Amino acid sequence: MPADEAWDDLDAYASDMIDELAESVGSISEDDEAPAEPVAGAEEVDMDERVALLRPPILSICAALGGYEHVEQSDGCIEVVYKVGDDCLGTYRALIPECLRDLRRLWRQDDTDASRAIARVFAELGTLQNDLIPILLHCAGQGEKADKIALACTDLMTALTWPIDWQAELRDIETHEEDEDVLPKLLELQSAQVQYKASILRTRAKDPKLAHRTVLHCVLHHVLIPSLARPRGERTERDTGTIGLCLHLVRNLLSIRDPVPKTLTSTDAVANATLQSVLVQQMETTHLLDTLHMLASHADTKEYEAWAPVVADCVYQMYMGSDVRALAAAPGAPSAAAPSAPSASDPLAQSLAAEAEARRVQRPGATKRHSRFGTTIQYTAHDGTRRVARQPASLTAPLAQLEQRVRERSQRQIHRRRPATERGAPPTRVVWTPGARAVLQAWADRFVRDGIFVVLSRAYLSDIHAERERVGDLDAARCKVIQLAAFFLAYVRVRELPWRLVSTWLEPWAFRLVRARAAIALEGRQWLEFVASVRLWTVLLRAVDAMAHGAEEERAWADELQQTLYYDGDALDAALQVMHAYSAQSFACLEAIIDFSYTLPRMLERHAQRHTHMFVQRRAGDDDERRERAFRFASFQRAMATSKLAHACTQYLVRWRDSARPAEMLPRLAAVVHRIVVRCERMDLFFGARVRQSWARALTAPRDAAVARVHPQAARDLTRLHKMLARSFARLDGAAQAAYEADRRPPRAQAVTDVYVQSDLTHGEQIGVAVGLLAEAHKLTGVSWVRTALERAAAERMALGDMDALDPPEALRAQFAPHTLPDGGLDAAQCAPLRLLCRLVGLHSEVRDDVLVWYVPATAVPGELVRDARLIDQYLAAPLVKEGCALADFVHRLRPPKPASRKRAAPPDDTPAPTKRAAGADVPALSSGSSPPTSSPRGWERAPSPPAVSESWPKSPTPTWTLSTPDEPLFR
Repeated sequence: MPADEAWDDLDAYASDMIDELAESVGSISEDDEAPAEPVAGAEEVDMDERVALLRPPILSICAALGGYEHVEQSDGCIEVVYKVGDDCLGTYRALIPECLRDLRRLWRQDDTDASRAIARVFAELGTLQNDLIPILLHCAGQGEKADKIALACTDLMTALTWPIDWQAELRDIETHEEDEDVLPKLLELQSAQVQYKASILRTRAKDPKLAHRTVLHCVLHHVLIPSLARPRGERTERDTGTIGLCLHLVRNLLSIRDPVPKTLTSTDAVANATLQSVLVQQMETTHLLDTLHMLASHADTKEYEAWAPVVADCVYQMYMGSDVRALAAAPGAPSAAAPSAPSASDPLAQSLAAEAEARRVQRPGATKRHSRFGTTIQYTAHDGTRRVARQPASLTAPLAQLEQRVRERSQRQIHRRRPATERGAPPTRVVWTPGARAVLQAWADRFVRDGIFVVLSRAYLSDIHAERERVGDLDAARCKVIQLAAFFLAYVRVRELPWRLVSTWLEPWAFRLVRARAAIALEGRQWLEFVASVRLWTVLLRAVDAMAHGAEEERAWADELQQTLYYDGDALDAALQVMHAYSAQSFACLEAIIDFSYTLPRMLERHAQRHTHMFVQRRAGDDDERRERAFRFASFQRAMATSKLAHACTQYLVRWRDSARPAEMLPRLAAVVHRIVVRCERMDLFFGARVRQSWARALTAPRDAAVARVHPQAARDLTRLHKMLARSFARLDGAAQAAYEADRRPPRAQAVTDVYVQSDLTHGEQIGVAVGLLAEAHKLTGVSWVRTALERAAAERMALGDMDALDPPEALRAQFAPHTLPDGGLDAAQCAPLRLLCRLVGLHSEVRDDVLVWYVPATAVPGELVRDARLIDQYLAAPLVKEGCALADFVHRLRPPKPASRKRAAPPDDTPAPTKRAAGADVPALSSGSSPPTSSPRGWERAPSPPAVSESWPKSPTPTWTLSTPDEPLFR
């Protein structure tokens, strides 16, 4: 083939490659792309046979690319030099493009192959390590045509390192019912990508003249920069595709995660445990980080906006999974882990410590000696990897059986990982070397201080909102931008940087965004986005809380922002939905809910204490009209305490070892449980048999010792809460205990909770409140029952003789007899608004033959009875309306006086003091024949006003404990 025709083929190859990359920037479609040529008989053979068929042709193509040769130099020294083709310039020009084109054609066949046979053959032959990297190092920068070959190598390297979409792969396996051997093959490819990354980072040109070159250096300086340096008007489609190709290669390398070293792992795996740190440091030395910084800073300009999504993805892959506190800590500062934990820079030591802790928990009475090396054998698998088997039966088992056990164990590990994190979630932990941590910290500081985080996130959100094609999967993109925002807002707080640098994210729109996305994800059961939204919501709240403790200007800003946030009743309702969202999701979802349930009520309570009057706005029915009503934190706190949140707390206590930050989360768990049990007096939520058993298992030796090692104070608080719950359960009667033992609710007690109306309303308005509440509850039958009784009693008394209705003579008054009302049903005995109306119109009650009976007393004169009946008619025709308040705001629950021996300890600074009562103003206990002073038509003006107490009736004596922050004990 003539040389010119060979270069024409290379141009055609580059055009095909650019077409495939065009969708990442939304410039060109792939409709005209030629279909991949199938291998003959590929459908009739299984995966291993297909690999065997493909190996010879691919090996011949790779052999034709070139290789290393020993060459004797003029001074007699032998040097290893890479020779392209067969050392003939004409063949070099003709052979390399055609071979790379063939490899690319073969690679496209994997698009429809679940087993990824082509990728497996490339991995077995070491195509990337033995051919693509040497050609790239040899050709880059050696002229225009050689740079095109380097571009072709970069394209194949990008394809080989493309991240495996595990969510899509698992979905395809389930949908198409693929063979169960497909999943282990994909795990092998994942291991191969780790080797690709290691080779890219560690391979240097063996030619002494090119020894300074690295793959990243060649890609940046000889492939990316020439296209990126051209102005936008002069940039061709090939330049656009080349820029996207190089950035995607960087993204791919960042997305390949380091293997976690274990006790018997190989030396290669231990060496590869810090590849991410090596990559970050090479990106710093080759100025790739500076390039990302430049592209991110201009993400909102026409010049570079096309690459905002991939640049944001690179930043996401760099920082996601990192511990914010460890990354933001000053050099030499102690780790945020427990004092006894191993160093964060030693992943092997951390793995050994975790295994030792697991053995102590699972086998508390086991001997300290072990036989780990007694039956350990090492064997070579069919793919050439070295594996270890430790079962005694492995000594006589064939190789196929040993590999089958490895595949089954891999599948079990995947199933065990599913409950830990959501599908598609970033890694939960990335360990950085000190050098890499310093690089990342310096870059993050520049990223925030220069305002680039705001620019890039705004451009990324704009692309997502416009649903541009370059964004890719919109659901995944939304999750990434939410997680990026959560990380850098937390970074700003830990580094104590000025909040003005991220002021764009501290505006009401950000809170509306996370609230809306959390609600939509919860409804659609999209748990990854739900977890990301809840975490960002929590981080935003902590940022506002930090501003509330800052300078005067920041405090005013935080107070105004909280007023706006809490004024929206829909936001508080959405917060309650988040707290009650956990059922059986992943541990990441569980931890996010517990963290949110600790943060929001604590901030809301402090804000309510600082403001005498606090209002929320809610929708009035189905229309868009909104009304204000007074906000009471006690009501919100009671709504928060449900069985769902109690279940979440119990599950977190059982699974706290899965947390990457247990020392931070265990005190918050104790605070949430304390709020439910002590502040809301809902101990019954933890009385179920399974809940009590879970608490008992989690807080008995040696598990309680494990909690104490992580956080001693949290262990003591949780233990005391457990003992308090046990004592309260022991005080229940036999029927209730039997019901809880069967995990059923006990029969509800028939005790009636009465209410009263506040005393600043007139007697008629109090009746209007009671009538309105009954109308809202659709219980107008009870209103008619009372009104009819009043009219009949008045008529009976007026029929005794001529009299003044308001002042009858004593002779006739003595003839008045009590008028018993007919049976009012269950509402007459238990409906609090109906009982309130009965007391307001002067009815009395008593128990006759175990039945509650209401009657009009003999002392009531006809005029007052008629007057109250007319008031009822008036408020039925024109309901009582108080501007800005709902009728329920005027009604408060009565509770019996507490025993004199019960005294509460002095609350801390962030706990509201109990309402002080004047002497003689205690609310009397209710009986069947008494009525509270403020609800009586005779004594509502004379009687002192009882305090507006809204707590529920106490179910058991409350200990003298108060809520604390994670830094102070819960119990005093």
